[in-house]
Amino acid sequence: MPSRKKKVWTKDVMREALREITNNNMSIRKAAEMFNIPKSTLADRVSGRIDIDAEDGKKPMFKKEDEGKLVEYAEKRASLVHIQSYCSKGARHVQSKTGFRESVTLIACANAAGSILPPHVIVKGKTKRALQSWDTENAPAGALMSASDSGWTKQGLAELWFTSLFLPSIGPARPQVLIFDGHNSHNHVELLGIARQNNVEFVELPAHTSHWLQPLDRTYFGPLKTNWRQTLNSFTAETGCPITHGRFFHLFNKTWTETNLDITKIINGFKCTGIYPFNEHAIPAEAFLPNTIYVAEAVDTTSAATETYPCDNTITSDALIEEVSNEESLFEVMDLGITVDDSGVISSTSTLGVGTSIPTNLTPSACPPELALSALECSFSLQKREQYEQAFIHGKNLKEKVYETWKHYKQLVNNESLMEDVQEHSVIPSINDDRDIFSIPQLSQKKTEKKKYFVITCEEAYKEKVKEKEEKKEKEAQKLARKEKRERSKQK
Repeated sequence: MPSRKKKVWTKDVMREALREITNNNMSIRKAAEMFNIPKSTLADRVSGRIDIDAEDGKKPMFKKEDEGKLVEYAEKRASLVHIQSYCSKGARHVQSKTGFRESVTLIACANAAGSILPPHVIVKGKTKRALQSWDTENAPAGALMSASDSGWTKQGLAELWFTSLFLPSIGPARPQVLIFDGHNSHNHVELLGIARQNNVEFVELPAHTSHWLQPLDRTYFGPLKTNWRQTLNSFTAETGCPITHGRFFHLFNKTWTETNLDITKIINGFKCTGIYPFNEHAIPAEAFLPNTIYVAEAVDTTSAATETYPCDNTITSDALIEEVSNEESLFEVMDLGITVDDSGVISSTSTLGVGTSIPTNLTPSACPPELALSALECSFSLQKREQYEQAFIHGKNLKEKVYETWKHYKQLVNNESLMEDVQEHSVIPSINDDRDIFSIPQLSQKKTEKKKYFVITCEEAYKEKVKEKEEKKEKEAQKLARKEKRERSKQK
């Protein structure tokens, strides 16, 4: 298809042609040939359908004054920073790279003297070719750069950092101790083997404790992130441009250098964690308190784990009631005068009544079943009480001393009502058949976890890791064999 002819006439030529047609009665055809103007274009101006001074193409969205302001703004921004835009020849819309969030992982390592190793930066990409779009030439001196498909560290990258950056930077002194959190990229067999060969001990922090025990988490990464946000905000405010791959390391290098000017942040990190100088009291007592989410669960577990009752020779009901503050309470706390001996038998030292004082010289006597049952149940958790109720209803034995005591008084309390039921009904449903009843709810027991080691390069921990790897290989081989067997059976 032939390309469209470009306009060769000017506005002055158009006005001259229109003057000849109007004043000298020249025909439109003859004027078009004389002034080299398309006949249809000239006819549109003669009829008034299109203005004489109209430009070619569609009606512009902006006025010339607005376009001038946009050009001036773009030229000003272009003078501050190089703006790279992408467009093809003849395209109507110019496209540019806009900002978007992308994960970049930083591995940092420092010692108690305040020295810090060059960073290991991990960007998102399947191969190292992904780094070609980044301004790696502006990275901090000695920095190591890698790519992963998720942008996060992996086992192979941790090994690369250890062999290419850590070992060459620590000098010949041995042994060395490396402290880190429990990420699975740090404790695979290959990396542990290299560490053992180079006499480097790995100390893995307990789970969910890095916010208290990790030195860089305590005092370093916070200021680093603050400086990074300030660098980004100032850059975008000055240029109005997004942070792209081509600008990242230039800005990061500035942030990294400014943060590392003050080494006291790193030194204080080791000091406040008690690592160096060693201080076993550096971590405050509140750090060892259980999370409030698990407080109720911990209380229930303690109650369920109690095999014998009571713990002392005698326990009064005061031990089962929490201390009441001096503030006004909705309930009145009374001394029930109840004791429990070693065999679980509950007895009362007095007869309760309104305004009755508790004499101290009385010998124990039989306690009313209702009172004894209430005294026991007030110490149970809801889960424990529900368990006992279900077991009692279905005639189950839990083999617990506390349950046997509770069951005894429960039967005494229900004795009269049970006897009345027997008299009214000649047939009592059997409870020996377990098929139509619900199972007795059992208190959840935490599964036994595998052994945890803090020095994961020790002989015992290393052997355990090797054993896990062999078992994993064996399971994978069995799984592959089963898959091949199924495929052969399908072919037959």
